[in-house]
Amino acid sequence: MKKLFLYYLVLLAIACSKKTTTSAEPDLSKVSGRFPGYTVSQYRDGKSLYEGNCGKCHALKKPGAYSEEKWAGIVPPMVSKVNKKAGSEVLDKAKEELILRYLITAKVTG
Repeated sequence: MKKLFLYYLVLLAIACSKKTTTSAEPDLSKVSGRFPGYTVSQYRDGKSLYEGNCGKCHALKKPGAYSEEKWAGIVPPMVSKVNKKAGSEVLDKAKEELILRYLITAKVTG
């Protein structure tokens, strides 16, 4: 009986523990022709910028929600809105490009 109780206690502890997962690295070779020299660090920076800025005002769309052309038409006006709302240039052209590259890469690499 004690063994059974201990077994269920361990299962409960495992089920209730915080899950920590490491996301797989994106396969940047799929975008190497489009973005030569693009790095995992730049991908992570773009993801962080996307989540940290775009998610402040609205729900985040999955990268696969739109085509590359559609994202290219969405991101620049949204960056302008972020900067206007902040009253300063929070996102410059380089950060805008990181966001756009992240979205396109995440769409392509799944």
